[in-house]
Amino acid sequence: MITLTAKLKAPRAAYGIQVHGRLELPFDARCKSLPGEVLRGGDLVTASDGRVLEVVAAAEKLLQIEAPDLARLAWHLGSLHVPVEFGRDCLRIPWAPGADEFARQLGARVSQIEQPFEPEVAEHGHDHAHDHAHDHGHDHQ
Repeated sequence: MITLTAKLKAPRAAYGIQVHGRLELPFDARCKSLPGEVLRGGDLVTASDGRVLEVVAAAEKLLQIEAPDLARLAWHLGSLHVPVEFGRDCLRIPWAPGADEFARQLGARVSQIEQPFEPEVAEHGHDHAHDHAHDHGHDHQ
């Protein structure tokens, strides 16, 4: 089993980096593969065996949400700590039991899709998979 050791900061063309494979991962795994890093499709990483691998965002079951008031819906999803990918006229979230009904109750049209998931991620060191043992004013259910 290989371990990822670092994310390369230089673009592939900058130094003629030789890529020796692809690593296809869903979003959750891309958040946990390297401490302090969220890997995106197209990123290059080094492995414990010395190889450079290209990260590929795996297709995942998602809900695509369209609504007249996407900002309000995004606010509600954010309060639940749901990772959200913002499209031109829609939001995409990971499929979860009840999520489609929740969005419909807020007036949204919801469809199931399967594609790579690249949500917005805060870059202040507070990753989406953090431990919820702390108290920040609301319950998680």
